[in-house]
Amino acid sequence: MYGTFGLSEGEFDVLATLRRAGAPFERTPKGRELIDKAFAAHVANERGLLDEALSPSDAAALEQVLTTWLAIYES
Repeated sequence: MYGTFGLSEGEFDVLATLRRAGAPFERTPKGRELIDKAFAAHVANERGLLDEALSPSDAAALEQVLTTWLAIYES
């Protein structure tokens, strides 16, 4: 999927990390546009994989479990 954007998996990871990091790290306007498009495609791909594998009720249950886990992890 990353190859569509001319990126390797590692390059995507680095750009995604910089996207989250913010100051003092900056990306060029071209780099910002690239990772924003690649990230949107990545999220859509992940959503598609989940939609194919899980029923709506299973997806809702998974969301609840992960939300609970995240709340514990972030506290």
